[in-house]
Amino acid sequence: MYLKERLTYGQLDRASTQLAKVLKEAGCGQADPVCLLKPKSLPAIVSILGIIKADCTYVPIDPQNPAPRVRKIIDQCEPCVILGAGSVGTLLEEVLSLDGSPDTLAVVWVGPDKLQSDRVKVALCLKSFQRMRVGKSIALS
Repeated sequence: MYLKERLTYGQLDRASTQLAKVLKEAGCGQADPVCLLKPKSLPAIVSILGIIKADCTYVPIDPQNPAPRVRKIIDQCEPCVILGAGSVGTLLEEVLSLDGSPDTLAVVWVGPDKLQSDRVKVALCLKSFQRMRVGKSIALS
């Protein structure tokens, strides 16, 4: 339980296993860094477990950090993908607008809200962990 949201152990296991499979299909391998850029929430907890199940390295990034700090973390750890949700789309746009930033970022977007961006490449959109429905998939290059 997180705040007023509830998830059974079975739902937690299924959701985190699905995310681990998505990460592996996106090309993340053993010990590859995966950035978690999302506010504290139930999907964040599921994401942490999914990253661990995928045998990847969990790199937390506080969405309250300024864009230059987030950029520095991303540059230093060179993540396979970034897990994002909520209002971090604006922050990712700011990161990409900084000098020397990559043209695109590979992101697995988690949550019911949409990411409106031309520069943030959404690898996969998971609409809801509870319902386990997967949205449109775009291959990573």
